[in-house]
Amino acid sequence: KPFGTPLTGMSSAEEFDRSVKYGFQTNSTWNQGSIRSVGVVPPGSIRETVDTCRWAYNTTPTQGWGDAQKQEATAGWAAVLPIFEPHWQVLMANGKADGWIEWGDERYEFKNAPTYAEKNWGKGFPAKWF
Repeated sequence: KPFGTPLTGMSSAEEFDRSVKYGFQTNSTWNQGSIRSVGVVPPGSIRETVDTCRWAYNTTPTQGWGDAQKQEATAGWAAVLPIFEPHWQVLMANGKADGWIEWGDERYEFKNAPTYAEKNWGKGFPAKWF
């Protein structure tokens, strides 16, 4: 497939590398991607230090959010109310990751690295954070 041909669903790491020049794929245990700098830095952003970043790592969750029996919403039932920004959920409170990150020309490999995951599907980061 030429670059730019959409993949459907999760692909093997090898198929993703062959088919996707820039982008990412993720599920609850696998995260893989490649991004590049476009030379535009919005005010207040961290200064660019490299042109590209690639990564691939597997995560083994060891603890979610809430009691040990089931995953719970971070804010409980109030998480569905539209008055709170951001809509935020801890997906994994603790885990271990194995994989690598390429930051420019430098490759960093890791094994059993402490891992945390959260999701924000709000409209943006709040003006005040208490």
